[in-house]
Formats: sequence, structure tokens, C-alpha cells
Amino acid sequence: MDEKLEKLMAGFLAQNQTEAEKAEMEAAISAGELDLDKVNELTQFSNRLAAVPLPEPIESLRSNFYQMLAEEKRKEKSGLKVPPWLSKVLDRIRQEFTLGQLAYSFLILALGVTLGLQFSRKQSADDEKLVALTTEMQQMKKMMMLTLLEQPSATDRLKAVNLTSDMEQADDKVIKSLLQTLNTDPSVNVRLAAIEALYQHADNPVAREGLVSAITKQDSPLVQLALADVVVAMQDKNAVKQLKQLLEQEDLNEAVKVKVKESIQVLI
Repeated sequence: MDEKLEKLMAGFLAQNQTEAEKAEMEAAISAGELDLDKVNELTQFSNRLAAVPLPEPIESLRSNFYQMLAEEKRKEKSGLKVPPWLSKVLDRIRQEFTLGQLAYSFLILALGVTLGLQFSRKQSADDEKLVALTTEMQQMKKMMMLTLLEQPSATDRLKAVNLTSDMEQADDKVIKSLLQTLNTDPSVNVRLAAIEALYQHADNPVAREGLVSAITKQDSPLVQLALADVVVAMQDKNAVKQLKQLLEQEDLNEAVKVKVKESIQVLI
């Protein structure tokens, strides 16, 4: 499915198509470019997922990166074994958005649940189909992420960054978009989410170098603290130079100064 059809499909499931887009989609179905059975299948899963009641939203995004790491480690050590795909669904549901705001996220979750259920029930028979669906899902998530990052709403941009959490591998276009978000987004919460997303792809040289170079480009103490935590977690000694440059800033927050000095000592 090409990018144009993916966008039409996303708009259809999110129920926000224009009249022109509706006409385009009808033409695509008539021409056989869109499989009507697939459209119906994804619609059913999207509707079922949208009907699931959401728990109370969390109060705010966590500001300290190590707190997030510690929480994940506690989950791994607990006796409860939750299937990975279900864990991703539950994590996404816990985001601080209303049902209406999660229209795009529901689409992605529906696709993920579809893949998970089909994989568990028809693994041997549907391998080729699952590979194709997985590829389509990744492409759709990428397209939606890049689109949402351009929106004026911080909620939409935060949603876009969160879409990358399910990507096992992100290409350079996604990584560079996350780095641009980290360095230019006016919302501190969005920038913090971008740091977390980039850390998940720290094996990518572009992501690692971008996280290090971002240290001296930030003015928020929370973001500066998070970056200091991240470069220590990555054990990236190249960050020492950037951290020392940050210390030279006259108006640097005192808590940040302490953290940066500690980080330098760990990395040296």
C-alpha cells in the first residue's frame, strides 16, 4: 500500500475524511487498489478497540529519565508475564489523552492487535501475510508520525513521538525528525518524549550523535537533566565535551550543574 492510500485509510478509520478524500477512497476500492475485505477487517478491529473503556489518565509525563528506566526494570522482574503485544496496548491506553484525541493511536493499536491475534492463531499459515501486514503497519505509523509532528497541537506532536515506541528499527528519516523535534519543539514534554524515543534507538549512530550534540542546544533544566542521564546510560564518552560546554553557561540551573558534574565524573 503506497503512502497516499495509507493516508486515505488512516483518515477513514479516524473518521475525519474530507469529501474529496472519500471520493478518492471509493475510486481506489473500485479500481482494486484497496482491498475491501481488508478495509472491513481493520474497521471492525478499530471499532472494538475504541469501545474498550479507558482507565483514569495519568496526571503528567514523568520528567526524570532514570525513573522510567527503573520502572521498566521492575516490570521485567515481576512474576507477571504479559504478552509483548498486549503490554504495548496497555501502555498506550495509559497515555494522557481522551478517546477522541486517540483516534490515530487507536488505528495503530488496532493494526497491532490484528497482527498479534493472527500470529497466535494462524502462525504457520499466515507467515507471508503477516510479513506484508507488518511492513504496511510500520509504513503507516511512519507516515502518521511525520504528519502529526507538523501539527500545531503539542498533544498531536506528543502522540507522534509515542508512535515510534513500537518501531523495532527506525530509518534515518524518523531519527532526524525526532532530533529536530528535540532541538526545536516549544513543548518541554514533547522534547522529553523525543529523548526517550531516541534512546530506544541508541544503537543508531545518528541517534546517539544527535542526543550528544543536543546537550548544548537546550534551555530547559528538565531536558538538560534528562540528556545528562541518557548519555550516562549510553556510556558515551563523546558527551564529556558537550557537558563541559554546558557547564560554562552563566545562567545554568544549580541542580543541572550538580548533575552534569556527576555525569562527567562517571564518563571520564
